[in-house]
This record gives sequence, structure tokens and C-alpha cells, in this order.
Amino acid sequence: MNCPDPVRTTISQWQPTELPPGLHTFEVDLNEQSDDLALTWHAFVVRGEADGPVLLVTAGVHGDEYEGMVGIRAFVNDLQPSMLRGTVIAIPVVHAAAYEAAQRCSPLDDCDLARTFPGCPDGTPSQRVAYALSRYVLSLADFFCDLHAAGMHYEIVKLTGYMVGPPDSAVKQYGACVAYGLPLIWATPTAPGRSLTAARDLDVPAIYVEYGGGGACPQADTQQCRRALRRLAAYLDMVDGDYPTQFSGTFVQDTTDGAGHLQLQGVAEASGFLEPRVALWQSVQRGQVLAEICDPLGRVVDTCRADRSGRIVLLRRTRYVRAGECCCSVMGKVEGRKMTNDGMTNDERMSKSE
Repeated sequence: MNCPDPVRTTISQWQPTELPPGLHTFEVDLNEQSDDLALTWHAFVVRGEADGPVLLVTAGVHGDEYEGMVGIRAFVNDLQPSMLRGTVIAIPVVHAAAYEAAQRCSPLDDCDLARTFPGCPDGTPSQRVAYALSRYVLSLADFFCDLHAAGMHYEIVKLTGYMVGPPDSAVKQYGACVAYGLPLIWATPTAPGRSLTAARDLDVPAIYVEYGGGGACPQADTQQCRRALRRLAAYLDMVDGDYPTQFSGTFVQDTTDGAGHLQLQGVAEASGFLEPRVALWQSVQRGQVLAEICDPLGRVVDTCRADRSGRIVLLRRTRYVRAGECCCSVMGKVEGRKMTNDGMTNDERMSKSE
């Protein structure tokens, strides 16, 4: 479809689910409290000619995660309103200030938007962005997909994930992950500040996606994202098409506190040159050396060790690391239980039947 010029509007006046069928684009002003900051979104809305669910897809919660941004554009370009049941709301860059700075966090307040939800209407710039998404857009959704990647400095194993919750929600979220089609699914506890936590508070089923990262935004990943979003829409019965219903990959459910907060693991205690001693997805044991940090002469000033057994899921690729930054992260319980097709682990199914 040809992309029309965006219509300028404010967040309180934006009514994406009340538009006529077709492709619509918007430049949305999020900052109605004052004129001192320019906080905006560029957004797509595709309205189908038939009734159906509202799917919200976002990318750019972190400003240096590009794969989802491109994947959203390609996905929207594929949609035909005549063949769509319901509404797709797609925001390729949620955190514009971080995007324009080509970094994870906002240069305006140094906030990580993915730790800021549900936000505040008169708070810091990042809190206002989080509030706008929670209050005005996420509240409209029947399903939410938040696209991420490892960013400029890291590489991550490609995965889909969701937050463990009520069985009905788990079934739908797990099925959506299967339909999306990546080989690793990770279910973790509710964590404060996340976009998926804001969705949970609104009773909106939600998944997140992680792509490789490194800043290159490879075409293979963006095209996979385009196809996967189409499969997700088919799973939600918004378009016709096939999608996987059986999962043959790795499913990990880890309810340990902080299991999904990768940046808290493998933190450098000194700044210096990073020497990784492991590879992505390598099996490691608790206490094993994961990385060493050296001074300019090559002398080791810090050693990073695994605080659990599992596999390396996140690995820093930028060789200079500052004290307090993550070197690498271990996904524990990788040999976890397989999920059955009703959205429960085998142990949960057996417990329920007893």
C-alpha cells in the first residue's frame, strides 16, 4: 500500500479504533502538559473492512533496537484492509528521543523506558511516553506484541517471551509465541516497569520478541519479523493464513525473581577491555568464568563468573565495558519442562488432574 502523509493530532484526540477502513498514518503529540518538550510518535493504523480484534505492535522502546522498526513497516505494507478483520495499531519508534540519540535510554532523563511503565502524565519525558502508551493505546488493545533486540552493544539468542500469569492468559500468550515461530520461548515472572506488566494490569495478553542486535539490522531478521507478525495476525484470526500450532523448540519457564532482567547479571565491577570467555548459547556452570576485564596493558582487573548454571543468552559485543554494565547473562533452567498444547507445563497439567 502507498503510505499517506501523516495526520498531526494529540494523544487525547487520537481515536485509532474509530477510523474508516484503510491505512492511516499519524504524527501524535504526546506532551499536552506543556510545550517545553517535543514528544511525538509516528504511527500506522490499518483498519479492516470487517470487525475483529485490535492488535497493538510496538518497536523502539529502546532507541538502538532496529529490527522491529523495519519489520513493522514491512508488515503494515503487506496488510490489505479488504482482507483484514479488526485493527492493527503499529508504532515503529516508541521512544523517539532514545532513537534519535541511537542509544538504549533517553538522553533527556537517562530513563530506560522498559523499566518505566505505566508512567506518569506530568513526570519525566520517559514517564510521559510510558503513560501515553498505557493510558491511550494499550487500553484499546486485545493483544499486544512488543518487539525488541539486543541493541548496539549486545547480541541475544532470538526468542519470544511472556509473563507467567493466569492459565487462560498463559494459553493465549504461549500459542502466540508458537505462532510467531522462533525456536526459543521464555516465560518469566511479572516484573515492575515493563510494557508487558502494564498490559497485564489492563488484562491484555502480550508477548515480547528479541532479535539478535549489534546495530546491523540484517534483512533476514526484518523479513522474518514481517512474516512472523503476519502469522501472529493469523493466529488472532485477523487475516487468513497458516501458522505453527506445534512447538518443537526450547521452552523455558523460570519463576525466579529477576529471571527476565538480563542486565542485572554478569555486571562488570571495573571498567576496561572485555575479554569474553564464552559463546552465545553455550552451556555454563555456576561459578564458571564468563569474561575477564583487562586494563590497557592486558592485566585482569575484574573476573565475571556465572551466578547460576544454564546457557549464555546475552553477550556483550562492544569490547570496552564500564563498571556497572552487563558483560553477559545466563538463562537458567534451560532444560526446563516442555509446554503442552493447552498452555500448561506437564507438571502443571498433572497437578491439575490430581
